[in-house]
Amino acid sequence: MEVALSIFVALAVPAAVVSVSAWLRSRERLHLLDVVRKLAEEDRLSAEVIQALPGAQADVSPRRDLRRGVMLLAIGISLVVIGVLAFFANLHGAKDFGVSVAIGTIVAALGAIPICVGAALIFLSKADR
Repeated sequence: MEVALSIFVALAVPAAVVSVSAWLRSRERLHLLDVVRKLAEEDRLSAEVIQALPGAQADVSPRRDLRRGVMLLAIGISLVVIGVLAFFANLHGAKDFGVSVAIGTIVAALGAIPICVGAALIFLSKADR
């Protein structure tokens, strides 16, 4: 029971951080949209104002791909480490070896997804030079 709780907490805390971050970003975008709407109603919206808005210019640089790739790679590796630690923690207290293998494999396999995407982004950043 303790192992299941620790695995849940290890996966729930990053999920909560990502959720709160996405919610705050959404609130900021809605506020920005309100400001743009007010400027448009007052007929003060110009091309310079639109260009100055965040996200108006798409940043598709090799440096950005490299940074995102490294971040995803780190997230994936941390999930693999959590899976291995869950395997050993459950192995220590489990009576059934198959449960330990299943829990560790599932969590580690989830880490393979960001590892592959991160490796692809790193490769693309090197190929764009």
